[in-house]
Amino acid sequence: MVESKNQSCLIGEGSYSAHIPDGFTRLYEPDLFQLPDHLRLQADGDWKSFYLLDQSTLSVVGEIHFYLNDRVAVSPGRAPFASFMLDEAITEEQLDDFIQHAEEQLTSINISSMVLKNPSACLHPYVVLLEKVLVNRGYRIVTEETSAIIPVDQQLLHQKMSHGKRYHLHQTHKHGLLVDFIGLQQLPAIYAFLSRCRSAKGYMLSMSLEDLLSLAEVFPDRILLTVVRSMEHMVAASISVLVSSELLYTLYYDHDAAHDSISPVGLLISELYTWSRQRGIGNIDLGTSNPDGLLKPSLLQFKTELGAVAYPKRTFEKKLQAR
Repeated sequence: MVESKNQSCLIGEGSYSAHIPDGFTRLYEPDLFQLPDHLRLQADGDWKSFYLLDQSTLSVVGEIHFYLNDRVAVSPGRAPFASFMLDEAITEEQLDDFIQHAEEQLTSINISSMVLKNPSACLHPYVVLLEKVLVNRGYRIVTEETSAIIPVDQQLLHQKMSHGKRYHLHQTHKHGLLVDFIGLQQLPAIYAFLSRCRSAKGYMLSMSLEDLLSLAEVFPDRILLTVVRSMEHMVAASISVLVSSELLYTLYYDHDAAHDSISPVGLLISELYTWSRQRGIGNIDLGTSNPDGLLKPSLLQFKTELGAVAYPKRTFEKKLQAR
């Protein structure tokens, strides 16, 4: 435990499994991707965690968990995003001090570079300040993806959709398609369906079934399986993850090619929107639109026509100088 330049703060460090000191509480809700059990699923091996602690309020102001591999410190180890988790009231001075300490400590153990995969600023407003400080400290953007996020509010989703997507939604009702939320025992069947849909488009699912089953075993209350059926046949499905009380992340969703003309994914997302709205969840993340690292305009357009708003999601890197 060391003092920061800001005299009210301490910077603690250890492994991700280390407990926050007794008497201190977080001023924010950590995302799923920052929880110890999820970090354990992301990668085996060496981790290094840092916490910024405010002594005056006995609160945790910020934290970050790095996976260490081949002299690179990366956050997350394997997840859509992570990086620094911060209280919205953190000051620029506190944050700069915190990042500097992490850099110095990682350099001291022979780490040569740091990689930070940030969430979009619409999910965590502090990201605006974080990215400003990162740029000032010499970090460079190595990847800029485009997230599509649906804000969940008093407006119904069909009011956010394009005219074409509203027409498709009407057609799914006309054809008698129905949505079900199903139990985790159906995860292998949902995975197989989605894998076939992606394979037909020339893509693969980024997670194995084994990895998803492990995730569901550790976080059964965080996984949401949704299907659209025509009679008894599955025509669309999704696997979603509840990242926090404010965010539902759609890990995978797709429909079979035979139903392209009515696009049943629109009905599926509409039901996820209603489900989220009933529970006070503020955002639905439809993921990025950058397969193979390049923006696919047609995919982004599909998502924005469903009611999503496009936001940048950036990954930063800094080469560390050995002492």
